Amino acid sequence: MGRIVTIIGTRPEIIKMAPVVKALDGLDHEHVLVHSGQHYDLMMDRIFFRDMQLREPDEQFELKEQPPHLQVATTMRQVAGVTKDADLVIVHGDTNTTVAGALLAKKQERRLSHVEAGIRSFDKTMPEELNRIVADQLSDVLFAPTATSRENLGQENVTAGVHVVGNSVIDALIQNLAIAEKKSDVLARLGLTRRRYIVLTFHRAENVDLKERLARALKAFEE
Repeated sequence: MGRIVTIIGTRPEIIKMAPVVKALDGLDHEHVLVHSGQHYDLMMDRIFFRDMQLREPDEQFELKEQPPHLQVATTMRQVAGVTKDADLVIVHGDTNTTVAGALLAKKQERRLSHVEAGIRSFDKTMPEELNRIVADQLSDVLFAPTATSRENLGQENVTAGVHVVGNSVIDALIQNLAIAEKKSDVLARLGLTRRRYIVLTFHRAENVDLKERLARALKAFEE
């Protein structure tokens, strides 16, 4: 029986990895779920675990607010004892937790898998882009969501161990749609009619910190 260690640290990772974690838990292997604590509000994260009907992590760490390079270093130091004897380390996406887990796995000579591999913005001023590239270059098994993602990897000479599997967020949506429809009263609370509304979110600093840019985006959406 092998030992698999899955490392997550942010709320999007909880959502997207929930179906993967549940599937791994059903295998005949030891599966250790690690939460790095990259998102600082652990109580908020607990809500996401509950809503996604996901079990609690086996190992929970705290990062607290600190610069990105220290987040990576702290995560590597804290998680090292968990991954040192893993047969496979799994990371997801493009966060500081992702790159920390990837670097740690390879420094410890562990096999590494990257879920959501090959996504590219082609903008290396984005910290997430650097995290993606590093994780993909180090990984032994890469789960790409689309054929385009696989092509992106090929452009970077990453061709071995690549599998196009779709995006796990769709699995999360399918698994939780019935739960949401049964439990949520948000449409009634907001006075909305089913299928006659659109949800729009902005969260990147470059989109929301400049009022002029945000205003242009909203105007474009109206049009």
